[in-house]
Amino acid sequence: MLKKKRQKKKFKTIGKSMVTHLSDFFGTKNAESLHHFRIQVKKIKALLFFLQDEKSKTEGLSSLRSIFKHAGQIRAAQINLGLLKAYHVNDVSYKVELEHIERDEIERFFAKRNAYTRIVKLAGKVLSKKFQNVGDKHLVRLYRKQLKKLSRFFNQPGEPIEKWHETRKKIKNLLYLYRILPKSLVHKLHLNDAYLDQLQEAIGKWHDIVLILELLKSEGYAKKGGMATIHLKKRSLYHSIQMLSHDFEHKVEPITT
Repeated sequence: MLKKKRQKKKFKTIGKSMVTHLSDFFGTKNAESLHHFRIQVKKIKALLFFLQDEKSKTEGLSSLRSIFKHAGQIRAAQINLGLLKAYHVNDVSYKVELEHIERDEIERFFAKRNAYTRIVKLAGKVLSKKFQNVGDKHLVRLYRKQLKKLSRFFNQPGEPIEKWHETRKKIKNLLYLYRILPKSLVHKLHLNDAYLDQLQEAIGKWHDIVLILELLKSEGYAKKGGMATIHLKKRSLYHSIQMLSHDFEHKVEPITT
């Protein structure tokens, strides 16, 4: 059983980490701090999705969404700047444009520092109040249901790649919850979490490449230097995901003798 006490303890740890990373970003403007702040919010969303009722989720999450999205705008600019550098896309004007977006959004984020900090601290308190004990049978059924859906998706002939990103979110939600389960339940599920992590990471890298290609195309840079290398990486990641997701059902729950 996943006891209420264990859930609240883990939730409290995540909540504190969320506040710490946000405070660190305000103190240092460190991109990794903002990234880790968003990860903690994602963990909270995952736990609420599986472990609380709809009313409880709505009450606390709505206040976090605007901060999460604002941080996401900054993060997107930072990722794209990193990709331009990694693939030697040397168009200065686009790089300057992204730097302006990053700087302006950080300034807007900092202008709301007190309000954002207060909202994040309060949200953690509100969301931690209504956890209930969750039985093993319920959690096993939950995982079986979610894994069957994922298996059906990856078993589709020519699975719709435009849905890979949403599928990645579902995988990450399962992993976030899996890592707070008691050992007895982990043993029952026998989930290959390392495989799931490898698959979601490959999809994440592919998605970043897709986004930067779309942006470069929309800005008229589709035929400039560095594009061939990015397209090659996109194809490589596409094939990696196909290989990883093949026979998903048996890879995620390997048969042991």
